Amino acid sequence: MKSIRSTLPPRLVAASFGLASAGMGAAACNMLLDNGEARFEGGDAGGRDGGGQGSYCRQQQPAPALCYDFDDSRPLDAGFTFRAADRSVVQIDSKNSISAPMALLVELPEGLSEEATAYLARTIEGPLPTETRVSFDILLEAASPAGDVEKPVAKVLDILARSPATGPRRSLGVTIGPELAAIQERIPGGNDGSVAEYPSIAFPDGAVKPGTWSHIELHLQWRQQTYRAFVGHVKVIDSPMAAAWPSTDTGVELRLGISYRPKKKTNFTWRFRYDNVVWNVTP
Repeated sequence: MKSIRSTLPPRLVAASFGLASAGMGAAACNMLLDNGEARFEGGDAGGRDGGGQGSYCRQQQPAPALCYDFDDSRPLDAGFTFRAADRSVVQIDSKNSISAPMALLVELPEGLSEEATAYLARTIEGPLPTETRVSFDILLEAASPAGDVEKPVAKVLDILARSPATGPRRSLGVTIGPELAAIQERIPGGNDGSVAEYPSIAFPDGAVKPGTWSHIELHLQWRQQTYRAFVGHVKVIDSPMAAAWPSTDTGVELRLGISYRPKKKTNFTWRFRYDNVVWNVTP
């Protein structure tokens, strides 16, 4: 087993990265038409690879900026910056995957502080691109019990832009919980470090279900200031950004894992699995 299991306080570990070939995953949900509207039924997304260890990324053309199917010999800390709280888990294992044999497991156990996180990060430096596309397969294995009146979600993927000098980040990410999946945009509000958090835009009911693999894509058109979200290659959100992202930003960062949890919701475990993560950038 290839793994990174946190046993130290929260930290950042910098690492270099070698690019690999990649592509987009196939659907993990079946779209059905119901009175002219899209609704979703969870489907078995397994068996898409079948070509041997690491074959998902090797099969894809042209090569994007990043592909990780977690099936080759690269350790996680050779590809990403790593941040994980004490007792959290960020590791590769073979218990459940889309492209066999391995997938990424990310877990935040109960009892950790509100600030606890467990994620991997990768940055591409330079001017904001024309477009950024991220696709990934994800499985929610554990979270708060269904029926929680607050419908808590965890941020499971985040795309961030950095401003020069000061480094405040604008972010747009995917949040998932037992009863809700959505897009959340957050932008620093001023020099005092405050953050403007805009209302989430929810996916259609049933688009992402606990216990079922889902294929999600997020497309950001930086110059048009718009974004689109897809589940199983079906567009579920097409929206302008809540506020302008200045062209002076100098880098784009991808965070994969649990980078945010609800406040005062630390009495249960969050557990997700990831597979076939692809990051495409158009200059």
